[in-house]
Amino acid sequence: MKFGIMQGRLLPRPYLKLKAFPHTLWRDEFYLAANLGMSCIEWVFEADRYEDNPIWDNDGRKEICDLVNKTGVQVPSLCADYFLTNPLHRDANGTSLKVFKKLVQKASQIGISLILIPVLEEAELKSIEEKKLLIAAINSCDDLLKKHKIKIGLETELSAQEYSELVKAFNNKSIGAYYDSGNLACKGYNMKQDIEVLFPILFGVHIKDRPFSGTSVYIGSGDANFKEGIPLLCKKGYNKPLIFESFYENDPIGTMKQNIIEIKNCIDTK
Repeated sequence: MKFGIMQGRLLPRPYLKLKAFPHTLWRDEFYLAANLGMSCIEWVFEADRYEDNPIWDNDGRKEICDLVNKTGVQVPSLCADYFLTNPLHRDANGTSLKVFKKLVQKASQIGISLILIPVLEEAELKSIEEKKLLIAAINSCDDLLKKHKIKIGLETELSAQEYSELVKAFNNKSIGAYYDSGNLACKGYNMKQDIEVLFPILFGVHIKDRPFSGTSVYIGSGDANFKEGIPLLCKKGYNKPLIFESFYENDPIGTMKQNIIEIKNCIDTK
């Protein structure tokens, strides 16, 4: 089982938030991740200053690739939080779809093969019409996705059955589920039961812990069912990296070391 991190989790926290693109320190994180034995970083692409994100220009992408080569830390996936505040299903003027198409092309140039699209919180589907609009928008890019060998993982807070039905409604093998253990624990769902349903369409997993109806907490102190969910992933042959999108305060490196121990213990006891 390989481990990766959500970009920024090894750097000083961007209070009051947990996640933001680290414009000044992003280069350092490749070396920090390598020192911890992490296989990859999941890139963050948010709406705020998105044109300043190094993935958006040629020189930035070249520098990313150079760091990948120097450190061995890959960038196989991207968390497209841009679409959390600019959903593809509320895109009256087509701006979000244009950004999405450009992002697919640029992401492929640094080795990204999976883009996470959030369909929760501000971007939650509020009607059948919005569901149809989302399906139409992403499926309209099917040729582009195939050309650049990129898949789309939808992150939702739906029950496993509803989650599966949403993914299957696309009728597109390039679309799958990106499971967030913490967000779904917060909604009262069980990781082991969810994985049983979602595994055939599972493209990625975020390791995060939250109590029922609560905010992010340290790994092992919330309600995410890692003790049964992680061994089930192993049993089913899950071969993609587990991405830590976990809570941290003033000691990101120490916290991540402890996170790795917690999850490895779940694997070792399978």
